Order: sequence, then structure tokens, then C-alpha cells
Amino acid sequence: VFDGGKITTPATCTEDGVKTYACIICNHTKTEVIPATGHTYGEWEVADDDNHKKECTRCDYVETEAHAWDSGVETIPPTTDAEGEMTYTCTVCGHTKTETIAKLSVPTITVNNANANAGDEITIPVSIDNNCGLVGLTLSINYDSTALELIGYEAGDALSGLTLIKQGNADLPVKFMWDGQDADSTNGTILNLKFKVKNTASGDYTVDVEVLTAIDDNVNDATVSTVDGTVTVAAHVHDWDDGVVTL
Repeated sequence: VFDGGKITTPATCTEDGVKTYACIICNHTKTEVIPATGHTYGEWEVADDDNHKKECTRCDYVETEAHAWDSGVETIPPTTDAEGEMTYTCTVCGHTKTETIAKLSVPTITVNNANANAGDEITIPVSIDNNCGLVGLTLSINYDSTALELIGYEAGDALSGLTLIKQGNADLPVKFMWDGQDADSTNGTILNLKFKVKNTASGDYTVDVEVLTAIDDNVNDATVSTVDGTVTVAAHVHDWDDGVVTL
């Protein structure tokens, strides 16, 4: 007849223990295995920038794993003037890391060059490249009114998500405004300017473009560079008639 037994070798997290029973009549003994308990962990906590850890509450064993990063949140939006920041959070322990977002490319507004003859009607495209996404843009267009006459305009394919408005009358400089609720980041022609080349024109004439306002999708001022265009008008060539005998 065995007694209730006593633990002669305590079980640990990783090693089995032993419980020993003794016969109350003859002192014969028998043993039973006490299964290893396994580790009992506390909460995950930060180990370092690469890993998190959890420690066993019964022994000194520490388990580590690599951080499990989420898809990140843009905590500082980039602009054309400054880098932005992306913040990632470990979904297990809450540790965070940040990464730099490169500056946005500076958009460029370009007035295309054109060749013409006196008396021609010409169309000059105005285009945008490296568009960072704009919700607002106002341009000033200036030109030599002794050589060129603006006779019309139409919107291009780029910035078609914004509303194009010509401001004021025909007095120089001429102002064009694009306005909208959502940013438009398309590149290409934003405006076609239609000019009449005056009969007295000859030589090179600059079509100047200036950015008065540019607003990005974070409602910040955007830096935009410009390139002026040149209209080259060929020298007038006389178109002689058959002549008349005058003497």
C-alpha cells in the first residue's frame, strides 16, 4: 500500500520531474514521471530595433523574434522642398521605425517653341512634367503684343481633373487658373495657346510663363519651375507680281 508520494525531483520548464511513492508496510518505492511544465511567458516587449522578446516567468529563458512590421503610415508628407517620413509599427510589440520618403520631383511648366511666318495662325502647347499632384495652379502668360495676338485657348489633356479658367480680359499678362478638389498628377499638355502672327513680325519673340500659385494635394505651396518658349518668325519674303512696264 503506497503513500501519497512526494516530489523527489521537481519538474522544470524543459526537464521532467520525479514523484516517489513508498509502501507504508515494507517501504518499497515506485516512481512516476512529472511532465516538464513548459515555459510560461510574459508579454512581448522590445528587445532591440530588429527583434522583440518574451521571457519565461519561471526560468531565465528568453524567446526572440523579428519585428512584424505593418504597412506603415505616412506621418510627414514629402514636398518638393523637404523629405517626408513613413512610420512602421510592429504588430506584436508596438515598436516603431521610420523611413525617409524622398522629396517630390519639382514640376516644370514649359512653353513649347514654334516657327511661323508673318500672318500665320499658330498653336503653342504649354506642358507640365514631373507633376507631383496639384489641386490648384495659376499661370501668367506674357508675350510681345506687337508681334503676337492671342486669339484663343483650350485645355490640354493634363490637369483635366481640374477646372481651367481664364482670368480677366485680354490685357497682358494673361492669367490662367486651374482649380479642383482632388489632386491631378497627370503629365503632358495643360494648355494650347492660339496666336495670330502679325504681318509686321519678324525674328524671335519670347512667350513668358510665370507661376503665380501652385498648391499640392496637402494644401501646401508647391515649387514649380518654368521654361519660356520662343516663336521664331521668318523674315518677310516679298511675293512679286508679274510686273508692269512703267517706262
